[in-house]
Amino acid sequence: MKVIFIVGPQGNKYISTYNDTVKITPARPWLHQIPQKFKVNENGKKQNTRDHVRIDIATAFATKWVLDGKTNQLKKKGITFLIVPANKITATLVKRSDFVFHHWFDKLVRPPIKSLSTKTTPNGKYQSIINANAHKMFPPVKYQHLVYDKCAYYKFFEKNGINTAPTLCVSRKDYPLQKNKTIDKIWKISKIWKEMFGKPVHGTDSGDVGRPYDFGTRDNIASYIKRVFKSKNKYPAIVFQKFMTDFELNFPQIRLYYLGEKYKYSVVEWKTPTPNGTSRLSRLSDAASLYKAKRFASKVHAAIRPFFKGMPKYLTRIDVGCCMEEGKVKLKNLFLNEIEILAGLYLFYDGERRLNFDYEMAKQAAKVILFKSKKN
Repeated sequence: MKVIFIVGPQGNKYISTYNDTVKITPARPWLHQIPQKFKVNENGKKQNTRDHVRIDIATAFATKWVLDGKTNQLKKKGITFLIVPANKITATLVKRSDFVFHHWFDKLVRPPIKSLSTKTTPNGKYQSIINANAHKMFPPVKYQHLVYDKCAYYKFFEKNGINTAPTLCVSRKDYPLQKNKTIDKIWKISKIWKEMFGKPVHGTDSGDVGRPYDFGTRDNIASYIKRVFKSKNKYPAIVFQKFMTDFELNFPQIRLYYLGEKYKYSVVEWKTPTPNGTSRLSRLSDAASLYKAKRFASKVHAAIRPFFKGMPKYLTRIDVGCCMEEGKVKLKNLFLNEIEILAGLYLFYDGERRLNFDYEMAKQAAKVILFKSKKN
């Protein structure tokens, strides 16, 4: 079985996307023979002391080490394991493979890869490649489509009885057909919500996000929609969402990380103290909040299980917030803020050890690959 393990594109312009790094130490034998071209400093740059590697690279080499150097499964199972940077991916390479582990390439990455893009769609050629080879891609392509489309996944989870903040979606395709009607609808609901955000579908980080102060008038809404749909990023839709006034105030936002079915750790975030708020790994003092968040997140995790059709899951980050009813901190008032596949990991909160998470992710990746090898 020929396995391709895709890592992200290289270079300083991608640091904001691949911002977790791991130090090369004796405790990480899988990094001892890593090529010099992959070495960076702790900030992800190829300068000064280059004694770190990005998390995607570390996990790729750790996966190979788990399969080969530790358990000799590559030889036993007849597996060829190839680590390929995203900018080296071609339709022919994917076609000639048996299994493509593409978790670490964010198709929304900016700047897009020229060789994998079309004139109208950033990384559009890559999307066509994985669509044509969906049966050999992991994570599953349909699941990836869902997670990258905020309109789709808010609707999906709402249908599955999982709370999300009140949402209204506007598509690029439909908007020109009824501009005034759409603007009127958004303006009307914004007055009911009192405050709202605008988020482009396929947006990254905080790019082109509309804040509550951007929507004070009907004309402001029209201007925002026009600006977003004129963006070079070719956003397919915009999510307008109610601003939850006590978000991260009475209850923290809790980012829960899972590998497969197992909970691993959480990052807890508060808006206080001002101006920068608080962001850290969860502690014993967070037990009551974390208990509620885990119960809520278990429903989210169960809802996505059918996409995998019996295969092990990989990395899932579930961001839980409160409160659907302002000021009422109860399990029924928690809501799904976001779900992420290629998520920021905040591993630097654990210092040099980094929760040993590159090795943990490698063990899960090896489990996925060996599961697939049994099916071939």
